[in-house]
Amino acid sequence: MLYFGQICDIDAKSGRVKVNIPHLDIVTEFIPFLRMFAQDNSVSIPAAVNEVVLVGQTPEGYWAVLGAACNDSDKPYSGANNDKFGIKFANGTLLEHNIKSNETKIDTSGKVVVKADTVEITSTKVTITAPVIELKGAVNVSGMLSAGAGMSITGDATGSGTLSAKDVKAGAISLSTHVHPGVSPGSGVTGPAK
Repeated sequence: MLYFGQICDIDAKSGRVKVNIPHLDIVTEFIPFLRMFAQDNSVSIPAAVNEVVLVGQTPEGYWAVLGAACNDSDKPYSGANNDKFGIKFANGTLLEHNIKSNETKIDTSGKVVVKADTVEITSTKVTITAPVIELKGAVNVSGMLSAGAGMSITGDATGSGTLSAKDVKAGAISLSTHVHPGVSPGSGVTGPAK
C-alpha cells in the first residue's frame, strides 16, 4: 500500500526517517529512505522535517520512503523548467545545467573548494572577474602574456629573450632619452647617466 505522509524525525547517519501518516493516524519507526545508491558509490541528500513524502508498505509489513512529493508548499525552485536539470539547496546555492543552451551554472555565496592532484581546464576562452586574483606557486605561461593596466614586480626579473618597449627606466632615468655629462674624446669615461 502507498500513503502520503510528512517526515517528523531524521537519523542522518543511518539514512532513516520517521513519517507521520495522517490517513492511518500513525507515526512510523525509523524507516529507510530510498536513494540512488547506498554502498561504495553512495549519494547523500539530507531530508527535511515536514517534507511531504510517499511511503510504501510491503505485504510483510516493512515500510520505506519512496521519495519526496511536490505540493502547494514544496514546489520546484524558482526558474526551474523542462530544459533545466538543477539542485537548489536550502541556503540558496544552485547547481544547474541547461540542456537546451548547454550552460552549466554554479551559484553560491560561499566558498568553492576544488582539491585534486591535477586540474586541467580546456576551453576556447576563460574569463575570471574578481577584484583580486591570487596565484600561489610558480606560474608558467607558454603563450603571450598581456597586461593592459600595467605590471608591478617586487622581486627580480630575468629573461632569455629580447625585451622590446617604448622606453625603459631605471629610477627616473630613461633609457631612450638620458644623457651623459663629461663626454671627452679618446678613452675617457663619461659621467653617470642623467
